[in-house]
Amino acid sequence: MKEKSFLILDINFDIADRLLLKTVLESEDFELVAITTHSGYYSSKKASEFILGYLNEHGMTLPIAYDDDLNIDQMKIKVKEDGDFKFKSFDYLEEEKAYKILYNSAKDSGKVNIISTGPLTNIAKAIKEYDDFTEYIDHLFMKACAFQKGDVTAFAEFNAFTDPHALDIVLEKHIDRFILPLDIIRDIYIEENELVERGHSKELKELLSRKYPQTDQDKFKSLLLFYLFTTPEAFIFEQMGLKVDLKEKRGRVIKDDTREKSLIVNRFNLESFIDYLKAVLK
Repeated sequence: MKEKSFLILDINFDIADRLLLKTVLESEDFELVAITTHSGYYSSKKASEFILGYLNEHGMTLPIAYDDDLNIDQMKIKVKEDGDFKFKSFDYLEEEKAYKILYNSAKDSGKVNIISTGPLTNIAKAIKEYDDFTEYIDHLFMKACAFQKGDVTAFAEFNAFTDPHALDIVLEKHIDRFILPLDIIRDIYIEENELVERGHSKELKELLSRKYPQTDQDKFKSLLLFYLFTTPEAFIFEQMGLKVDLKEKRGRVIKDDTREKSLIVNRFNLESFIDYLKAVLK
C-alpha cells in the first residue's frame, strides 16, 4: 500500500483559499501536517485565527502559525480587510513564527509538499534561516509570475510585487517547483451554475455565490493550484530558469538560464478542470 505524502499549506483566508482549505480537509490522499499563513486579503494573524476557528468547528486540530505583515525586506504589506468571523476556538495558535513551523514540520515529516497561494515570505525566511530546509521539500506548488501582463503593475503579479526578494530567493534554490502564472489563471472562465448542485452543503453554496474582490473567476485559482498538485499530468509545462527584478520594474520575472529550472504551466484543459471541481466540491 502506497504511503500518503505529507502536505503543508501556506495560505490566507479569502474565498479562493477557503475553497482550497475545505477541499484539502475532505481529501484522504495525503496527510496535512501544518498550515502557515501569509499576508494577503487578511493579515497573517487574522487569517490564522480564522483557520484555527474553522478547523475547531470541524473538530480538527493542526499546527497553525502566522508571522508579521512584513515582507522579507521588512517592508509593510498592506492587507485589504480585517474581518470578523464568529468561529469558536478551543485551541491556540503556535507561538513560533510561521517560517519555524514550516521548517520543523518539514523536517519532522522527512519530505513534504508545500502549496503556497501568496507571497513566498515564509518559505524564503525558512530558506535563509535553515541551510537544510530545501532538503525536506519534495515539491513546491506556487502562484507567482506574470509573463504577459501583471495585475499590480504592467509587468508584475501581486505575489511577485509584494515580496519580490522572497520570490527571487525561492527561484534561486534547488527545489522542484511548479509555478502557476497569472497568465494561466486568467484562462479560468466558469459559470457559477455549472458547479452549484442541489446536494451541495450550505457552506459550499455560500462560498460559490460570493463575489470575489477582483475577477469573480479568481475564486477558483487556489483550487487550480491544488489540481496541479493532485493531477500534474493534466498540465503542459515549460522549463525555465527565472529571476526577479528587485528595483525599477519591481516584481517583473525574467528568464535566466543560469538559474535552476522551474516547471511553469503554459496550458491546461478547462473542461477537465471543471469536471474535477464537480467531483471535489461537495
